[in-house]
Amino acid sequence: MGADDDMDGGAIWSCSSFPVPSNSTKASLYNGAIADAAVYGALEAATKYCLKIPPLVKNDYPDYFGPCTQKRAMKNGDRRIGWHQTADEIVTRVRMSDTNPGAIAELKVYGEVRNLRFFDAHLECSRDLSIRNLLKKTHPGACRRA
Repeated sequence: MGADDDMDGGAIWSCSSFPVPSNSTKASLYNGAIADAAVYGALEAATKYCLKIPPLVKNDYPDYFGPCTQKRAMKNGDRRIGWHQTADEIVTRVRMSDTNPGAIAELKVYGEVRNLRFFDAHLECSRDLSIRNLLKKTHPGACRRA
């Protein structure tokens, strides 16, 4: 992306897309597909610049780049877990808040309500949900739903 007065408003020198698996975390995307796309993009941009190939202008390709609107930054409320949410929704919030700052939820700890941060959530797939059997039969992160 070229420099411009508007955030993300400059010319496009390179563009990549990739599938996002449903069980991805923010860190797994940044350390994998996003890092690969960034390296590819830097090489493609340098090549285009050296060959004097002009960049694309985002507003000229609305079908490809979508509307040119700036999205707001995530707020802590976007990361908040509500215990009324489904397990899938909770796991998604934890995964999108991966590493830093973590998903936020209120829990009562020793009689005091506290805001705690949650990381690395996985859905439990076992049919027998008694704590004793879960501790005997499962390993953290071993049973993941695709």
